[in-house]
Amino acid sequence: MQPSPSWLQPRSFYGKAVLAAVFPYLLLTAGSTLVGSDAHSGVVSPGPPGSRSIRVSARFVRDPSALDWGTLYPTMVAIDPAGIRPTSSSTVFYVYPSDGFRYRTGGNTWFNVSLSLPPGALVQSMAAEVCDYNSTVDVSLFFEQDQVLGSGTVWMNTTSGAPGCGLFTLAIPDVTVDNTNYHYSAGFELQASDASTRFGSLRVFYRLQVSPPPATATFTDVPVSHPFFQYVEALAASGITSGCTATKYCPNAPITRGQMAVFLAKALGLYWPG
Repeated sequence: MQPSPSWLQPRSFYGKAVLAAVFPYLLLTAGSTLVGSDAHSGVVSPGPPGSRSIRVSARFVRDPSALDWGTLYPTMVAIDPAGIRPTSSSTVFYVYPSDGFRYRTGGNTWFNVSLSLPPGALVQSMAAEVCDYNSTVDVSLFFEQDQVLGSGTVWMNTTSGAPGCGLFTLAIPDVTVDNTNYHYSAGFELQASDASTRFGSLRVFYRLQVSPPPATATFTDVPVSHPFFQYVEALAASGITSGCTATKYCPNAPITRGQMAVFLAKALGLYWPG
């Protein structure tokens, strides 16, 4: 069987952002750690021949070349293998010595990680480091949107044949993040119970977007027919502006340096304690 077209991509995968980063990128360290090979029991096991037991921290890293603002370029959130855990305590897995990837030797086949995504963001794709040397069973990459106290939707892509190691991708049909009514996760299924199928890091790509315009106008001088209506309403709804009066925005008035400072500080959430 021939490998799927998504394997015909370079191993390194980055977003399209080429502008210099203006603000510090996000580096969050999860509070939990993976000890040895069993993430749930914390049992340190020597593992099968060729495996190793290590202690690593789960990290969620935003690509420093991606932007935390603007709607033109995608933002990438990366999760290293230590942050992707089995969904069941029955799973036994180990760390592959040459690349640090995870592989399963028994128990449940599913691994996942909860995603923290900004509200209103447009999730568009995923990419993951995957190895599949098994022509009988495969590796699946998935993205899941679960409704709070309800059902969920899963998007999935599965390897074909035994394509080896590479970057595996998943197209997502423009899911708008709604953290009030849904929660989001991603992960893998390792069907083999040996090192012939394994996974590495996972990347989720999304774009920020401006909220859809409301049905009624906040300001009398920016009606729903105004070409900038959507954008003025977004500023008002997010608390960045309250207009030039209680009822008007004054869209054609010049802006002072002081007003510019208010707009930027509120829009970017600029805060330094002390």
